[in-house]
Amino acid sequence: MLLLAATACSTTLAREPAAVSSKDPLDLAVWVGPSPTLHPHRANRQLTAALFSPLVVVDPESRLPTWGPDVPGALLESVSSEDLRRWDLGVKEGWTWHDGSPVVAEDVARGWQAAIDAGLPIVSTITDIRVRDKTTLSFALAAPYGQLPALLADDAFLPLPPMALADPARFAEAPIGNGVYRLAGREGDTLLLDAVPDHPAGAPATGRLLAVRTDEPSVEQQVVVVPDGVLELPGDAERDRVLRAPGRQLAYLGFPLTDPRFADPDVRVALAQAIDRDALVDLLPEGAAVPADRLLGPGMARSDGPVCMACAHDPARAAALWAPPVGPLSIWFVADAGHDAVIDAVAGAWSTVLGVDDIQLATLPAEDLLGRLAEAEVPGPFRLTWAADTPSPSRLLEPLFGPRGSANDFRYRAEGVADALAAADLERDLERALEAYGVVEQQVLDDMPLVPLWFSTVGVAMDGDVTVEVDGRGLLDWASLDRS
Repeated sequence: MLLLAATACSTTLAREPAAVSSKDPLDLAVWVGPSPTLHPHRANRQLTAALFSPLVVVDPESRLPTWGPDVPGALLESVSSEDLRRWDLGVKEGWTWHDGSPVVAEDVARGWQAAIDAGLPIVSTITDIRVRDKTTLSFALAAPYGQLPALLADDAFLPLPPMALADPARFAEAPIGNGVYRLAGREGDTLLLDAVPDHPAGAPATGRLLAVRTDEPSVEQQVVVVPDGVLELPGDAERDRVLRAPGRQLAYLGFPLTDPRFADPDVRVALAQAIDRDALVDLLPEGAAVPADRLLGPGMARSDGPVCMACAHDPARAAALWAPPVGPLSIWFVADAGHDAVIDAVAGAWSTVLGVDDIQLATLPAEDLLGRLAEAEVPGPFRLTWAADTPSPSRLLEPLFGPRGSANDFRYRAEGVADALAAADLERDLERALEAYGVVEQQVLDDMPLVPLWFSTVGVAMDGDVTVEVDGRGLLDWASLDRS
């Protein structure tokens, strides 16, 4: 239930952004890739990071959510709960939308209700949203969950101004935001962004810039942002420097554990240790990925403990453990997705190290492969990726290895994992929760229902005189963009 004041339609809408003029003084042009809409629930996330400020800030080192008076970039003053099911949020005073109206608790509730109505999965367990006053709202979850603060960094939780409901079509084209940049002009796929000089998060280093939404960058853009999971820089993206920041995508080979040929853990470990991950990463564009040595990559909040013994390339041990499955070995992967060289290398390693001569490569369109996995109709290892929507370890471990995980295509049902995940989800302290999730991660690594291959990176290619940072969400830190 959403309680909102009935004043949304009376709000004056901001004027239409002016057309971009070639006479405008521009310091930087940034290519962010296609974005048919600017609505924050559906837009290119890099653009959303410029136009909208998050409820919580993800620390770039710990990957944990932060908020409160000492975190100027976070909209929330407080996040609290007594039972981890009913939560209370306090919104900071002094924040405004780009039209000058205040950002209030009602705006947060409006944004969440829009996300719920749109069917965005990350908000699916939220119920009973209540606006207490201008700075306070409360809500309930379907079940207690200690990782709720980490989820608040996702775009689905962004507040929306009254304009988003009063004129949704216009809002999608020219939104009123509350971020460090405001939309000042637009011409086709090119957006003119002006810095908000008195923004609570701090004044951006560059006063005016262009954001370009074309399919490919050109030499006119001094900065090219390559999304997490996109391994290769798009055409015409050669620049003097490339910054690579940790992403949140894990590439892996999964085992169908319902197939008795892969029921023996030693067989799975042998297949894992026969693979040289460093050699696989060398087949990818330079810097696009780092070899996986566990399940949670450096772009995720994680503990220091888990160790993946089977992630180490050890041909001698792999050969000693190997017990050949009956019949030919097949490897399944998505067709026409650039996976051929990696799969050929995996097949070559299994042939050389384990003596497997009959290896069949099976490709399917992505939708067909996922459909067959859902019906347990893939008779062999399969190459997939999982990208966590937030840095919370829960958002990778639960879907992949939970008993009801949406991506548990392995049919993994190890004793104790469900209880350990539930215990970690109920940990109130976010740092202690990392240790609890580490216990889950270690058990999964010991069982090896999948072979971790690599972690993706976020790329930013730039001219030599440009400086920029990537934030804890893996998004461009727009306020840091500068050109000497």
